[in-house]
Amino acid sequence: MALFKKKIFSEGVPSLNTTSTADISFMLLILFLVTTSMDSNLGLLRLLPKPTQDNMERVQKDVEKRNIYVIDITNDNKVMHDGKDIDMTTLERQLKEFVMNPKKKSTLSESPEKHIIMINSDDAANYETYFMVENCLINMYKDLRDDVAKRRFGHDYYELTERQQNSIKELIPQRVSEK
Repeated sequence: MALFKKKIFSEGVPSLNTTSTADISFMLLILFLVTTSMDSNLGLLRLLPKPTQDNMERVQKDVEKRNIYVIDITNDNKVMHDGKDIDMTTLERQLKEFVMNPKKKSTLSESPEKHIIMINSDDAANYETYFMVENCLINMYKDLRDDVAKRRFGHDYYELTERQQNSIKELIPQRVSEK
């Protein structure tokens, strides 16, 4: 009986050759990194104005309520204006009327750019809904600037010189407040 126990211990525990495991795991890692696609198209392209001394010293002025267009995005991803649901086509049409409406000014001395579009988004709202509203705003300003550029210069806004584009931007500034 003693021979039987001795024979088991002399053979040892069988082992598995793992020398190529690291190579295979690195090859799989590289394969997954190369073949995986990342969605990077969600985001906003915004150029923020550079801070200048003039911007820093600018005094906050009161804006009349009728010069503010409020868009609410609720926690259940509904886009609302004045407590009513609104779709993107209607929103874009109303925003164009609001920005170009000369009657929204309270006095004759007020310049036409005294409008503010305010976006109030609930923290639980979906980014996709927020991006739809932002795209609506971008399209609206693009269409308005194109219309004015065609009437003034006979070309689309992006075909104009920088000086001409700046004159259109002064007429139709993008004034959006986000909360």
